[in-house]
Amino acid sequence: MIPFIFNFFIIVVVFSILIIVHELGHFFAARLFGVKVTDFSIGFGPALFKKKIRQTNLSVCLFPLGGYIKMAGDNRSESRGYRDEFFSKSPGIRSGIVFAGPLFNYILAFLFLIIIATVGFPVQDTIVGAVENGSPAQEAGIQPGDKLVAVNDKKVETWSQLKKEIYQAEASVDISLERNNEKIQLNVPVVEEEMTDQLGRTTKVSQIGIMLYKPVIGEVIEQYPAEEAGIKKGDQILEVDGEKIENWQDLAENIQGSKEAVELKIKRGKEVFSLKVPVKKEEVEGFKSGQEYISVIGIRPPSNEKILKTAFPGSLLKGADMLFKTTLLSVKGLWYMITDPSISFRESIAGPIYISYIISKTAQHGLVALLQLISLLSIFLFIINLLPIPVFDGGHIVFFGIEKLKGSPLSQKTEDAATRVGLALIMVLMFFVFYNDIVKRGPKIWKEIKSSFNQESNEKN
Repeated sequence: MIPFIFNFFIIVVVFSILIIVHELGHFFAARLFGVKVTDFSIGFGPALFKKKIRQTNLSVCLFPLGGYIKMAGDNRSESRGYRDEFFSKSPGIRSGIVFAGPLFNYILAFLFLIIIATVGFPVQDTIVGAVENGSPAQEAGIQPGDKLVAVNDKKVETWSQLKKEIYQAEASVDISLERNNEKIQLNVPVVEEEMTDQLGRTTKVSQIGIMLYKPVIGEVIEQYPAEEAGIKKGDQILEVDGEKIENWQDLAENIQGSKEAVELKIKRGKEVFSLKVPVKKEEVEGFKSGQEYISVIGIRPPSNEKILKTAFPGSLLKGADMLFKTTLLSVKGLWYMITDPSISFRESIAGPIYISYIISKTAQHGLVALLQLISLLSIFLFIINLLPIPVFDGGHIVFFGIEKLKGSPLSQKTEDAATRVGLALIMVLMFFVFYNDIVKRGPKIWKEIKSSFNQESNEKN
């Protein structure tokens, strides 16, 4: 029961942070421009707490999945022309007040990313785990255990940076590496291969044939077939169903494609033996093909992580860099989700239920992981809220922009009609995401909740 209560508390805290920061953006901008704020509400439903602070009635409600502020005269029909009313201000000022909500979410993401960069976050080191036989890397002399420190004279600190530089190469790459305290310079030709990117699209990139992990067991997961079969940490997998294994990627692909069991050839110390291991089917989600089931046996590769820290004030630039890259990737992902028919909209979108599930899972990995997730959600809120859809902040800004260009506001009838269309779209979307969360993802979430309760009960017994 305690883990459930803790997870629920974390979910409430995360949603509350996102909502409060957003509404505070509107609040402070309104007060800055002399607009009276009559109500400030966190959540919806029955009020749990009420207090009047100066001119503003503060309410904290039962369900922390929404919130709002009420400004004086923020409805044209209610506006009386007083100086402290929302619609008494110019279209530019009104746009600034509306924009401040998403902007505060964006600033929150930036601040958290600065903290993450300062305290450090786990990344994959640039140590080569395996080298593909016959690859350009092997022919050039790169060996497992080599630490790659630069590509084309550009310093690389993480495996993702290393791969990005190689992906973009045209004919060859200049590699700087360290081996046994010796610095070595190599020129390595590249070959073109297809891969699936972060957005689920197939693209062509340059490769040299290096792998992050060698096929050695770093962790055996409890209550999975590998543990029951007797596989141990440190075992090296030589073959899967008679096929020679050179790296972790080959190992994973061979196991995932199997139907009932896999025949593993294992090296443990000086001993080499074979072991037949049943597979377990697990559900995964993909951008294009929707729900899939892959075979797993419950093993993980050895850790190649290090903590990457950036001292202040360098963390400001690091935070800004992460903010820009995450924003760009999010915008691209949203665009491709809308325009690319091969990307499953159903698999790409998540509602409050699934987001809550992700928050609870992320919290188990520590504060840094949770701050990263809050930053990502804040960036999403910034982007989504600025979409030019009535009801969203972006829709209001569009109305004010038209008013500025016309010299007069749209008719109330036109605004009401556009708002009803926008509201209908939002309601349809909300129905879809809730239905998707409950029907598609609900069984998986409920299964994990029951498993957690059963495990806690067994520990007590």
